[in-house]
Amino acid sequence: MWRRFDRRPDSASPRAGTIPELLLTVDSHTGTGLLGNVAYISRLLTSGGAAPTGACTDGATTSVPYGAVYVFWAAKR
Repeated sequence: MWRRFDRRPDSASPRAGTIPELLLTVDSHTGTGLLGNVAYISRLLTSGGAAPTGACTDGATTSVPYGAVYVFWAAKR
């Protein structure tokens, strides 16, 4: 399992109203499970996820639709 990431946004979102695509660099791992060799994680083809516009109301909650494709890149052995 990974512990920490270095977040590096690629750029502003290519589509209005969506959060940006990004590349996460895995800083360190613990364990030897399925994701034990992952070196990078890409968040691609995002849809939604942007914060609502307007003022916040104390105690109120809102839901924000979100979708993305995540790609896990393993380090060479």
